[in-house]
Amino acid sequence: MAKNDAKAQDYRAERKERLAKNAKKASKKTFDSTKLASTVISVLLVLVVVALAVFLVFKLEVPHRLLPALEVNGRTYTVAEYSYFYNSVSNTYFNSNSSIKLTDKIDDGEDGQISYADLFKKQTLESIESSNYYLAKCEEEGVVLSAEHEQELSEIVSQIQTYADQYRYSFSRYVSLAYGKGLTEKVFKQLLTEQLLVAQYVENLESKCYAEITDEELESAYAEDPAAYQSVDIRLFGFEVPADEKTTETETETTTTADETTTAEGETTEETTVAEEETTVAETVEKDPTETELLAKEMLDRITDEDSFMDLAYEYAEEEDKETFKDGSATLAKSIKKSVVETNIGSNVAEWLYAEDRATGDKNMFTTDDYVYVIYIIKPMYRNEEALVDARHILVSFDEVAATLGAAEGNTVDTEKKDDVEVETALTEEELEITNEGTGYSIELVTEAYKQARDIYDKYMSGEKTEDSFAALAEEYSADTGSIGEQTAGGGLYESIERGKMVEPFENWVYEEGRKAGDVDLVMTNYGWHIMYFVKQHDEPAWKTDVRAALGAEKFEALSEELTEEISGSGEEKAFFGFAVAELEKTIKKNSAAASSHDGHDH
Repeated sequence: MAKNDAKAQDYRAERKERLAKNAKKASKKTFDSTKLASTVISVLLVLVVVALAVFLVFKLEVPHRLLPALEVNGRTYTVAEYSYFYNSVSNTYFNSNSSIKLTDKIDDGEDGQISYADLFKKQTLESIESSNYYLAKCEEEGVVLSAEHEQELSEIVSQIQTYADQYRYSFSRYVSLAYGKGLTEKVFKQLLTEQLLVAQYVENLESKCYAEITDEELESAYAEDPAAYQSVDIRLFGFEVPADEKTTETETETTTTADETTTAEGETTEETTVAEEETTVAETVEKDPTETELLAKEMLDRITDEDSFMDLAYEYAEEEDKETFKDGSATLAKSIKKSVVETNIGSNVAEWLYAEDRATGDKNMFTTDDYVYVIYIIKPMYRNEEALVDARHILVSFDEVAATLGAAEGNTVDTEKKDDVEVETALTEEELEITNEGTGYSIELVTEAYKQARDIYDKYMSGEKTEDSFAALAEEYSADTGSIGEQTAGGGLYESIERGKMVEPFENWVYEEGRKAGDVDLVMTNYGWHIMYFVKQHDEPAWKTDVRAALGAEKFEALSEELTEEISGSGEEKAFFGFAVAELEKTIKKNSAAASSHDGHDH
């Protein structure tokens, strides 16, 4: 029994040890499983964090600021920078036609019909290559931004900040939305500065092309084609052709010609030519004159001199147009160039006007699709030796004053425009006698307009009295949309004023003998009161200005083509070029779809 007891004890001890080992092993296995689960969870968390980080990176447009899209002469342009140039190009087209689709075709000139998508890529590349080239020239020649362009830069940045504040965006966020994903304030300002520097360099390059033209070159170009640079002064009146008279069809007769062909035997036979030798002869059928042509012929026959032309223009004018033709300015066309006549009336009219045997008093009539014109020559071809002038003005319009007063409560001023208004005079506070003659408005309204003009004049005289301060007042107060705003020279400026291009009182003031830079005055025309500012008289006569403009344009165009050829091909697409283009095209399609949806909803 003792022996068996001992064995039992040994077995129990062995089992205990074995269980202990198994327990320990089981414990270790449990620990490893926990560790594995923990590891998996950690990896998943890391993946989530990475995914979130990637999402935020793209959301914050970091790749656009870092990834290379294009390289030009060693400079890498990021996706964001490429977007800036691309948007500048594409917006030029979308601003004039918002319905453009990327798949639409356009005639590119060089490559024929290409899609807008390809056109935008092509022109963006050219723009970046050109910018890079001229920036290198600026650095090489030490060109820096002028004070004028520094001011322009400041104004643009200030305007963008205003827009950003309006929409409660940071500057960087606004430019990234408006000009390209990934753009920051710093990058945008750098690109804008470079853009203005390039524009300045090109402007100076163009000016140099014009300035370097010699007098000998001007005289030589004039001698080659005098008619292109000579002027005529005429009276012109047009009878509008009604729709039922606008028939332009002609009868035609098709004929075939017979060629004489010599055979091998020397015999001559007649052989009808094939289709390529078939000739179509158009014969204009003589038609009876239309009622409009008869009316124009009646006026033509009654013209005896320039005064009679003006009287007859008023007589034949439609009732609603008679006020326009009350004075002679409506029919007067001075310093007219041949090219202008060819473009706006017709080549046959130009040939007649610029014939060498034309003389003062010659008259004629011409029928076009829309008008039958009656023309009287005041002064036949001549070379304009008078220097051109530049001037600024601020217009206080009679029409606008009348509209404002008419809408004002308690107004007692007669604001109605009349053909038969009584001509009166009045004395201003400055003891200046003024009249309402030729305005169509009452003397009270003309006086009120004068007071407003005088207030602006006094503001100028009590201020800095500089051209810039005058220009600022023009932008604020002038009613003349032809000389204020972004689409004009701005600040009320008219450059290269030639006689016959402005209303007579305006023209008489700027051409008055002894006029000098900085002269300011009040002048009344039938449009309203003008606060005038004389800028300068040009150094050369008008004809030289015309020839210089033509030759300068030719020289600059030739230089531009030469430089374009030199610059072309300097750009190289980088790894993320396709990404940049895809992002931009996606945005365009999205905006286009949104616009179409909005239009459909409106309708």
